[in-house]
Amino acid sequence: MGMAYTNLAVSKATTVFENMALQKLVPHSVFSFFLTAGTTSTIGGELILGGIDNSLFEGDIIYTRVTRKGFWQIAMKGVIVVEGNYDSTTPLGCLKGCPAIVDTGTSLLYGPKVDIARINTAIGAFPGDTTGEIYYVDCSTISSMPTVFFVIEQVHFPLKPRDYVLQFFYSDGTSECLSGFAGEDYQTSAGLLWTLGDVFMRPYYTIFDFEQSRVGFAKVTIP
Repeated sequence: MGMAYTNLAVSKATTVFENMALQKLVPHSVFSFFLTAGTTSTIGGELILGGIDNSLFEGDIIYTRVTRKGFWQIAMKGVIVVEGNYDSTTPLGCLKGCPAIVDTGTSLLYGPKVDIARINTAIGAFPGDTTGEIYYVDCSTISSMPTVFFVIEQVHFPLKPRDYVLQFFYSDGTSECLSGFAGEDYQTSAGLLWTLGDVFMRPYYTIFDFEQSRVGFAKVTIP
């Protein structure tokens, strides 16, 4: 639809949203997303052009600046897995900080294959193929799986198993569980890229602010 920056567009064409802002069709150069948690959500997803919906989140909005204009690229500090009462401060991914893009067009959460392998091992997932991209989970273990924290602006954003495991139900009564953490090596000048897709955005109301070149996250209040 054209929600990123102009320099990512074909022929550097002005994007749909930037055109709307230039024509004063929106009150602010901001748009925001609420993504539903599948069929269990009580309402549908929501995209607001020109503002935010305060009824869909609680607490403070944590903003982080855009580090490269193209995709909505930000800086991430680390990925930490916490199991039970064991509070580990040692990252299993993004060990020395890393670039990450926030992207509604990506269903899973992608990171470098080596990092993703460590994280999936820590949560009890197993490879689904030989590419290092897809991992599966034993559906019976979801309730005992650890919390995974993504550190942005010194704030720890938790993803619980219900956030990062995608469960599919079939007509024969069986189900299959996919880890939301997928491996992909995408090199940039700032390092190997992470993509915070829908797996990350579902529990966090996400605000894209053209005016101040920043992305904001707040905890959603609607299940």
